[in-house]
Order: sequence, then structure tokens, then C-alpha cells
Amino acid sequence: VPMALKVAEELEKQGVSVEVIDPRTIRPLDIDAMARAGQVLEGRHDFKAFAATTDRPSVRTVHSVRVRRQGSFVTIDVRADSFLRGMVRRIVAVLLEVGRGKMNETEVREALANRKPARNGANAPAKGLCLRRVVLGRRTEATDDADGDD
Repeated sequence: VPMALKVAEELEKQGVSVEVIDPRTIRPLDIDAMARAGQVLEGRHDFKAFAATTDRPSVRTVHSVRVRRQGSFVTIDVRADSFLRGMVRRIVAVLLEVGRGKMNETEVREALANRKPARNGANAPAKGLCLRRVVLGRRTEATDDADGDD
């Protein structure tokens, strides 16, 4: 690691952005804790703590937050009636903190209630996040059945 830090320092001088990760500090994410914390966010809440801006009404209904491991990937699916700017990136950042053991379910509940920026407004990087589907109009039971999630 010391040698990697020296190399990173030299590259930084050349304008190259470098992140050094010590593999001894890497631990697997606690997916079960992340899933429990995600359930705290389900329902109709004021998501001001998870918004990039506060110039719009911030009450939203999150229908589900699903966290699961798929091979070496962890997927987080959030379904809601609508989203605030930056809301999903902030939700993902908080759930990752839970998965790393740096935050717990109670702290997620408190962040939601306090309406102050959760984790000081920390965002998950956009890299790796994707919008998979948009459903317009009212959802009906027939539409829900067509999802194949049952």
C-alpha cells in the first residue's frame, strides 16, 4: 500500500485522478441489513432528506425498495409514484452505508424524519446506476400482474 500511495501521488501531480483501496479493508456488504433499511423508506413520506433540491414538494410514495445480490453484483430497485432530483442516488448512498455497517436501520428512519440531508447529502456515483423502466399513467392490477414479479 505505501508504494501504491507514492505512485498515486505522482499520478495526481500529472493530473490523473487516482483512488487507492487497501484490499485488507474491503468487507462484503450486508445485503439483509440493506433490505431492512430499504423497507423503512417504503410508504408515503417526506423525502426532503433525500432530495438534491428543496424547491419542490418532497412528499412521495415509495412502493418498494428491493436489495438483492446477483452473482458479484448488488442490485437496488426502487419503485415509486415519482422521484425527486437525486433521490435514488441518495437512497443508494445511504443503503450502501448500511451495508458497510456505518449506518443502521434506525438512523435511516431518523434521517427520513429529520428532513435534513441524509449523510450530509452524500450521493452514490451515477456510474453503475441506470433507469430500467418508466410506467406512465395509472397502474392497474392487470399491469402489476404483467410484471411477472409475483
